[in-house]
Amino acid sequence: MSHALDEKALTARFNPSWKAFGYADVTMLYDNSIVTKPAPERFIRFAVRPSGEEDSALGDGRVRSENYGRIWIQVGFPKAFSAKANELADKATAIFRRWRSGDGQLRCLEVERSTASDDSHHIVTVKISYNSVHYTTVA
Repeated sequence: MSHALDEKALTARFNPSWKAFGYADVTMLYDNSIVTKPAPERFIRFAVRPSGEEDSALGDGRVRSENYGRIWIQVGFPKAFSAKANELADKATAIFRRWRSGDGQLRCLEVERSTASDDSHHIVTVKISYNSVHYTTVA
């Protein structure tokens, strides 16, 4: 898989799962989305951020390629609703916890979590590392 295919697969995993939760009052933002100032009152930002790749020659023109990166999910709610932000961050994390693609080539690994506040929001950030492994033959 290429980084673009990883991003497509991870986004395809997230979107229908998140929509099934039914949080229509939470604005969905994607990485590089234009955000008006101030930020929406309630939001979730989803991003796939590839960070590297490694290739290994296996002989006979075969190559093992491994891509890796992180999924970033940020949930922002007014400070008075920090518990709700944490609850939605838990639900978003569950979408990827121990998830593997059907072919087993793409998998989600460790989860890191942090919180921060700005003037109006309590923001929970979840970072989920992923990797994908695929094999090709080079002529």
